[in-house]
Amino acid sequence: MGNRIDAIIRLIDQCHVAVDIGTDHAYVPEILINQGICHRVIATDLNEGPYGIAKRYIESRSLSDRIDIRLGDGLQPIHLTEVDTIIIAGMGGLLIREIIDLKKNELDNRHTLVLQPMHAADKLRYYLLDNGFEILDEELAKEDFHYYEIIKAKKCRSCENVGNEIFLEVGKALFKKKHTLLRSFIENKIRINDDIIKNLMLSRVEMDKMEMLNHKNILLKELMKEYEII
Repeated sequence: MGNRIDAIIRLIDQCHVAVDIGTDHAYVPEILINQGICHRVIATDLNEGPYGIAKRYIESRSLSDRIDIRLGDGLQPIHLTEVDTIIIAGMGGLLIREIIDLKKNELDNRHTLVLQPMHAADKLRYYLLDNGFEILDEELAKEDFHYYEIIKAKKCRSCENVGNEIFLEVGKALFKKKHTLLRSFIENKIRINDDIIKNLMLSRVEMDKMEMLNHKNILLKELMKEYEII
């Protein structure tokens, strides 16, 4: 398996029943069973093609008694009382936000969320913190030239304030653990921001956006010094 899936697995605690939303080939459920992390896994997919592929794959691995493949949209094919861990990976952060939002009033601190947005991780973090979730941990993975952010969260009664606004952009947990990929991840973000700033300077438009990106770069560099990310 690739680094992305390995990083997702690292954030999943020992559990009774997990659900993998948008399971695709059902690789994550297979690993969770084979490594003894979960007793049982429900795997769902919205589209009949991936659903059929996942079902045949699990049957070929003789895991149908431990992995239940279901067809349906988001969390709709399950009852939240069935599961304690919810994995949503390989989708945009805004779509993940929508999936959670439809069931947010049924989620409680018995449920652990492991989320891997393909983009808009900052907006997903903001949503979680604004809706009574605590971000417990984060992971980073890199495959080829792409970085993947994985977020572990749970409902909480009294959540810690995020503090520095830049922790919406790059998870605070990554700084605390001095993640080995953090420096290159931040440098990549700063490089992308600088490229956007140069293009905006040439067109002489969106001055507010330029100032915002410059501000983000300054905060990122300050945090790298504060947490001694070398």
